[in-house]
Amino acid sequence: SLDASPSVLSCIDGRESRRIHGTPGGDLGEFALMMSVVDDMTGGAYLVTEQRVVDAMEAIALLKGTFYMCTDDAAVSRLEQTLAARGFKLEDTQVTPPLLDEELLAALTRPEHVGCRPLRMALENPAVFGIRREVLEWCVRSFFRLLWSPEHADHMQLVIYSGEPREQAVL
Repeated sequence: SLDASPSVLSCIDGRESRRIHGTPGGDLGEFALMMSVVDDMTGGAYLVTEQRVVDAMEAIALLKGTFYMCTDDAAVSRLEQTLAARGFKLEDTQVTPPLLDEELLAALTRPEHVGCRPLRMALENPAVFGIRREVLEWCVRSFFRLLWSPEHADHMQLVIYSGEPREQAVL
């Protein structure tokens, strides 16, 4: 059997200071690719609801132990400005999960609110990346649904980078 528990795939972001196993978009990027393959193989017949994506991500997060997504402080700031009328602050969600309504979930998938460059580029032009926009949005939304659910929060890792990327090498 496959033991995936020790593997966390981080994003290939130049702001990361640790040595990592990296891939564009980290765990979420790889998961989105997997969901895209499932979507293509079934002609869209399997991924007909967001809940199917949530269920798949939940199973993988439990298997791996940790499921990674990154963003950056500039995207978080833009998200918080967009949701200022409702008093949304991402740091507050660590203590009290927010109400997961359509306004918040839609805002989380707007490209300007996604600080992971590979995911943002895929949201801006999903056809180039070979993924249906709806599936990619469901992947991002699913991550936050699990991050903000008490029974799954410990398995979800949201990394927020500061400053500008400064890639130097890929080894």
